This record gives sequence, structure tokens and C-alpha cells, in this order.
Amino acid sequence: MGILSRRGFVLSRNTPNFLARNIGFIGIGNMGSHMAMNLLKHHKTHNTGQKVFVFDKYPNERIFSTLKQAGAVVAPTIEGHMIQECDVFVTMVPSSVHVTEVYKTSILPGLRSTGKKSALLIDCSTIDPNVSREVSRSALADGHIMLDAPVSGGIKGAESGTLTFMVGTSLTEEDFNSHIRPFFKPMGNAVYCGGPGVGQSVKVCNNLILGIQMMGVAEGYRLAEQLGVNLNKFNDIVNSSTGRCWTTEKYNPVPGLMPDVPASREYKGGFMTDLMIKDLGLAISASQPTQCPLPMTQFVRSEYKKVSDSGKGNLDFGYCFQMYK
Repeated sequence: MGILSRRGFVLSRNTPNFLARNIGFIGIGNMGSHMAMNLLKHHKTHNTGQKVFVFDKYPNERIFSTLKQAGAVVAPTIEGHMIQECDVFVTMVPSSVHVTEVYKTSILPGLRSTGKKSALLIDCSTIDPNVSREVSRSALADGHIMLDAPVSGGIKGAESGTLTFMVGTSLTEEDFNSHIRPFFKPMGNAVYCGGPGVGQSVKVCNNLILGIQMMGVAEGYRLAEQLGVNLNKFNDIVNSSTGRCWTTEKYNPVPGLMPDVPASREYKGGFMTDLMIKDLGLAISASQPTQCPLPMTQFVRSEYKKVSDSGKGNLDFGYCFQMYK
């Protein structure tokens, strides 16, 4: 097993092979269901014998039935067979409150009751970096390896196994790459970012940029339309000019410009506006101890709030394009 030092958790030759250990996946929603499925497919294809247990506080019976048919073990609780049989736990839950609850009232006490050490705990939720650090300290004190590993890539990335994981952990980069990084391969690519909470810090800053970028694109395309510009031609020009960005190339908020993006299916099935509001709030919260001013973030969040207040918060955040009609 690993040992503790002032630097954090140091892996040793006797560290468990996490690629051969049972997995407990907690939070089987739009993202988690696809991530769990990709883990199941990988271990079935490679005949590892590794079981994937799944749990959700509010289970979707259709999703759970599909996962069960693929070989998942549906767990009625975290504290039962999941805790007893798993050495790896992945969480994908909505907020900081849920992360604190699931680790401090279920996973960590459950592991304590079994006497297990050196479990691998991976939180893929998007939460306050300070909460990640707090949970990591609790896990480390009990002898477990904790990673904050929020994701980028959306539902499509989760389904195709091409997510990017932004990893913060007390492990060294060398130990992470050699012992832990291969675990993520069925779900996407893991990038080592730094110490505990740094993965979450990267995520909230990335989403800050994305939220502001989307609002700017929506405003610019709406003005172009009002000025009589053909938006198909405008999009071609923008994508070969200085206005080009991920939103204009991959996730345009204008209906009909791109196939298979939320804007072309009535803004359904994308990244909900309410989640963007939450993530921008996390950035603002994280900035307060540093006293880093975030004037654009504050303003853009207030604009997304208008979308939510109009009853459209469950639609993709590109719906802000419709605000400027």
C-alpha cells in the first residue's frame, strides 16, 4: 500500500492495481451513465473480471436497466456491497453539497468500517475548489488516494469516451501517470494539473471563458443578422478570421448553422443554462479569497440568469442567442 508523507500520498510497489479492482460509480445521470457504460464495455472487451457497481440517489429506471443489461451491478445503497467489494469510487454528482455528503456520510465512513486503506477516490463533479481540498484532506487522513477530476466534453464526449479530465491530486505527476492515468482511458484523456483542488480550479476557469465566449458569439451573430448579413456566410468568414473560437466552430448557438448541436434541436440535450450559472458562481466564489476581480463573469452570469428566470434554464446555454431578438 502507499504511505503518507508531508507531500501527500506516495505510491509504492505494493499499491493496488486499480485497473483490476472493482469500481463503484455514484451519480448515474446524463454524463455518469455514459462514463459507467464505457468502463463496462472496456472491462468486458478486455475480460478483466472487474465489476462496475452503479448507484444514484434518484435512479432513472431506463438508464439502470440498460446498464444492468451491459453487466453493471445495480447497488441499492453505497454502504452495502458497493463499499465491501469496491476499491475504486467515481462520483459524478451535481454540486459541492452533494460531494461533501456522499464522501463524508457514505464513502469515507463506509471504508472506515471495513478497515480498507488505499482506496482510489475520483470526483468528476464540478464544484468549489475549496470543497475539493477539504474532502481530499479527509480522504488523505484515512489513507486513501483522492483526485478531483472534473470533465470537459459534454454529453457527446461522455458517450464517445473522449472526455478531458482535469486532475488535481496529492500524487506526484510521475506516480499519477504510471499508476492512475490508464484508469481513465476508457472514458477519455486525463491531464495532470497539480495538487488537490487544482483540477477544479482549471475547470471553473475554463467554463468562465466558455460562458463569456458564448454570450459574445450570440450577441455578435444576432447583430450580424439584424444588419442583414447571411449568417451561413458570416459563420464561414468568422471561422477564417479573428472571431473564430470553439463556440463558432463546434457549438454555434444559431439554429440551423450546424447539425447535431443543441441549437439545431431546440436547445435540448446540451449543457443547461442553469449549470452554466452554477459554474460561473463557482468561479466567483473561488475568486473571493484571491480578491481577483471578475467583472465580465459577474455581468454574463446576470444575463444567463435572465434566461433562467424566463423559464428556460433547462435548455442549453446557447439559448442566450434568443435573448437578443
